[in-house]
Amino acid sequence: MDKFQEIEKHYGQLHKLWLDYWTEEVVFTHQWWIMIFTLLIPFFIWWKLVDKTRIREISLVGLIVNCIAFILD
Repeated sequence: MDKFQEIEKHYGQLHKLWLDYWTEEVVFTHQWWIMIFTLLIPFFIWWKLVDKTRIREISLVGLIVNCIAFILD
């Protein structure tokens, strides 16, 4: 067995171990649900409160602000 095949075998084992850890220890824990709600609730609140007649302008300003923040960061 050459070195590359050995590396691939170990990489496959590592990937399986990492996936097992993630599915058993990370996903669907209470911290995971808090993060999901923290990400989604502001979008739902924004969608309820935004003026639907000006959504293009508001979204464009948000996109420009995000681009400027990305560049300056």
